[in-house]
Amino acid sequence: MPPPAPGISLSTRLELNAIADEIAGDGDTFSGALARRLVALLPLTPRPSAVQLGASWSAPGGVAEALTDTGHTASAGGGAEKGGFTLGSDGTFRVGQWKLGHRPGTVEIGRVMEGRAEPRQCRLRYDRGSGAPVDMQWRRWVRLGFGRVSVSVMAGWRFWKRPVP
Repeated sequence: MPPPAPGISLSTRLELNAIADEIAGDGDTFSGALARRLVALLPLTPRPSAVQLGASWSAPGGVAEALTDTGHTASAGGGAEKGGFTLGSDGTFRVGQWKLGHRPGTVEIGRVMEGRAEPRQCRLRYDRGSGAPVDMQWRRWVRLGFGRVSVSVMAGWRFWKRPVP
């Protein structure tokens, strides 16, 4: 999970979250004014690691444990055991339900939570000189399965939306 946006006030993080919700929502257009505001508010983020690797898994029959108010450990069996790891940084900040990455000319927007119709990852491209939004694109992935193991590979970016004044 990316770190929270450092040095950004709570009110600014809430505004960034609301803007990302709006411009990454349904439809084939987005507000150019909101896109400019997003670019202005979001500081540049660190470059992503050259290599990133992550995995997650679940196995049936795990045990859930918690500490009770009397200091004893309570446990319940039967839940699914989950695990995972991530190596490398994707160069984003966590802002609400979004991962935002800002490099000159591009803001990458990634949804942390799943289950929505919109693309999970998209990017806003803007003119570096004027700050005017150019378009939004969604990230296309290809999943390759090898028996019980599958690997997702990025297959490029596709046009998604255009700005309106």
